[in-house]
Amino acid sequence: MAEFKGIILVVEDDPMQRELIAENLGREGYQVFEAGNTQEALNLTAQHPVEIAVVDYKLGTESGLELLRELKKRNPLITPIMVTAFASIETAVEAIKQGAYDYVVKPVDFQKFLLTLERVRERFRLQLEVADLRSRLEEKFSFKNFIFVSKAMEQVAGLMSRAARSEATVLITGENRHRKRPDSPADPFFFGTEPRTFPGSQPALHS
Repeated sequence: MAEFKGIILVVEDDPMQRELIAENLGREGYQVFEAGNTQEALNLTAQHPVEIAVVDYKLGTESGLELLRELKKRNPLITPIMVTAFASIETAVEAIKQGAYDYVVKPVDFQKFLLTLERVRERFRLQLEVADLRSRLEEKFSFKNFIFVSKAMEQVAGLMSRAARSEATVLITGENRHRKRPDSPADPFFFGTEPRTFPGSQPALHS
């Protein structure tokens, strides 16, 4: 019995083609779900932790490209692969734009297809590791772990937290109303891990 390799959704409107692909993938150790149209595919991905979606370019009167877009919107971790009999550079480019990892032309060379799936599995594993690491880091360095001296600073920190999830560059400015005592050191205000990086912090005392 083949080693379990993952969960795949095969979306193909031709029943014979769909069953052939599903049967071959099942022999290789994949758990396979089958869909003949967009709605069936979306229902299955909502019910099962699908990792890879093999999607036909033409699904009767429906577009496989539209399904790719919807799958990625609902679950960014799903890796779609577009399969089509209509080979063209334009179609391939559009499929990649909509989130397809690869573009496979019919008739499918199954040995090459299996190699593509191996690359997808490795990519999926790395995505899970990155998502897990990001989640742990966000929890560890969450602003929930800080104590703020004012509501305004807490709101600014919340904005910073949301901005950090995007690729945007953000500059936060405002009036400096902090009045130093005559005997207070004129250190700059930085966030960091070294001593004295927070205003009013004191060096640790060691016995």
